[in-house]
Amino acid sequence: MALPGLDAAFDTLSSGNQAATMTVIRDHVIVDRRSSGATVGGRPVTASTPFVLASVSKLITAVTIAKLIEAHRVELDAPVPWGAMGLAHDPAWNTVTKRELLSHTSGMPVAGNSWLNDAGSCAIPLQAALAAPPLATRGTWRYSNGNYCSLGLLVEHVTGIARDAAARQLVFDPLHIGGGAHLTTEVPRPSDGPYALGVGRLERLGGAGTWMASSDTVAEMV
Repeated sequence: MALPGLDAAFDTLSSGNQAATMTVIRDHVIVDRRSSGATVGGRPVTASTPFVLASVSKLITAVTIAKLIEAHRVELDAPVPWGAMGLAHDPAWNTVTKRELLSHTSGMPVAGNSWLNDAGSCAIPLQAALAAPPLATRGTWRYSNGNYCSLGLLVEHVTGIARDAAARQLVFDPLHIGGGAHLTTEVPRPSDGPYALGVGRLERLGGAGTWMASSDTVAEMV
């Protein structure tokens, strides 16, 4: 299928980046793919090359939670089990639900700089956020990485396995996709797309931003 406008936009985008890929799906059929640049190992990038997803990782976390809800292992409108997850918190968080985390309406503080460039679990800045009550903005949309850090930790609490293993088991494997998807906390693979800032800076994002996956994988999920 010819998509000249989209192809032209891709050419503009790719000219200013080390590498880029694009996958377009309509009615469950891939109708366009584009790629440019080289992988970490120097081979040509393709639409199956894993790239840093950053905040698009939230899609994978959300779909994993959705699968747990479908399996009746998570109740969408029940409070988040902070204590069972090992997270000390102000009592005002006791009524915050998984739905509020998913929809960024929990009153979670933003604290953008807390979620990048430092090593260690996202539970570290999350613990600081939970020490005070939810913000007065609770009930209205306010984007915060803390919401999806919490959901990633919830996945691990409920399943008893690492969140990447849970995503493979619940999301990727049933759809027969995501063979190359992995976390940025792993050593970069020669088959990965380049990331000039270094994947180590993303470690603190947890379920909010530490996936690498291809444009094919992301397109086939939605």
